[in-house]
Amino acid sequence: MLSLRLRLPNGPSTALTLSSGFPPAPLVLNDSDPIRGTLRNMDTVVVAVGASGGGGGGKKRAAAALQLSSEDGIGSSLLDAVSGRGGDDPAAAFLKAASQSALAHHVAEVTATERYHAALGGHFEIEVLESRRLDGEPTEAVATYKVGRKTKREPFGLLALPELRGVVLAVLEQLQTDQSSASVELLKPFKMAHVSPRVFWNMGWEARGRRAMLREGEYDYACSCLNRALGLRIEAASGDHSSPSLAEPWYLHGSALLRRAQAMLPETVGAADGTVELDKAELDEALEAAREGRTLAQEAELVIEAAWEALEMSAALHARQEGHELQCAEAHERLGDASLQNEQPERALQEYCQARDLLCTLREGGTLPPHDRRLADVEFYLGVTNLQLGALDEAKAHYRQAAATLRLRRATLLRARRIEELVGHVGGV
Repeated sequence: MLSLRLRLPNGPSTALTLSSGFPPAPLVLNDSDPIRGTLRNMDTVVVAVGASGGGGGGKKRAAAALQLSSEDGIGSSLLDAVSGRGGDDPAAAFLKAASQSALAHHVAEVTATERYHAALGGHFEIEVLESRRLDGEPTEAVATYKVGRKTKREPFGLLALPELRGVVLAVLEQLQTDQSSASVELLKPFKMAHVSPRVFWNMGWEARGRRAMLREGEYDYACSCLNRALGLRIEAASGDHSSPSLAEPWYLHGSALLRRAQAMLPETVGAADGTVELDKAELDEALEAAREGRTLAQEAELVIEAAWEALEMSAALHARQEGHELQCAEAHERLGDASLQNEQPERALQEYCQARDLLCTLREGGTLPPHDRRLADVEFYLGVTNLQLGALDEAKAHYRQAAATLRLRRATLLRARRIEELVGHVGGV
């Protein structure tokens, strides 16, 4: 039964009970059904009015009826409600409250749509207003995005990485217990933008968080989060796995999988008796693989294959977009890393050469400085790959080029540091 309670300006609290049909029966609404679906084909809704509070001796008022049989009747009732001509009429008060609620919901949806499109297109900036607080209070930040010619600013509390991790895990645990839960809807980007702008903007801020998770070695959690984020992006792209907007998510997902595969294999050298020392995480992974009838090396190989597919998709998507040469080079470099990890030096050599060619093109065009660290990295790994292939002269040449780039980088950084010191001294004088 749908029951409301209103407090009129010049009277006591009033209870409203809505009935429909003939003879009138209590109007029952399910939590998941909108009111418009229930009232769609009803001619009349009867509003029974009774005073509440202050004893039971109040005089019962006559029932009023809302005529919903025509658009004119609905329009006139709403006009009386919002213009104040309804006076103390409970029906008018009900319609006024309903219209205000509908307007607020509409404004929230419009704002969420603007927020969602700005984030989806990457047209937003997040500014942290203060350093991380130590008193437990959230750090204040502001998200700035453009809507047409206007710029909107939305303040929000910045979540720490453990807090954001807790939010994601809480939702995932809810999904594990109830697959039909409304939490599935809340994980959609637009729903998150509507229901919780704070979590939405923190997910926009998570680019640093994702890299922080990789730096901290939390590869399993990073892979889980990035896999879910990739799924949401694919859903937002109407299921198109090859959408240009997915180039960066594919790259991050593949990089996390590659880091996970590298962490799965033990780095220690075997002892004289053939044993290998494993830390707790490596031991757990080895035991899990053994229970499923696979070795740890086979498990890592499966992860590398998944990383390869994701990185190959990223490289292809970046190659189709103008101005994405640097991102394409990074994807090819990670593909070279995956090939080396999978003991395929010939394929690694091809990927590293493609990455170097793209970086050299950017350097010659003035987009990339000649001392950029990525140039040194790719030359170093070309040396490693040629060494594995037995091409010693080529390996030496690449090592020398990597060292020369690093020396140039060191000299450039030292020069910039001296200039900053001189400017500081002049400013002090």
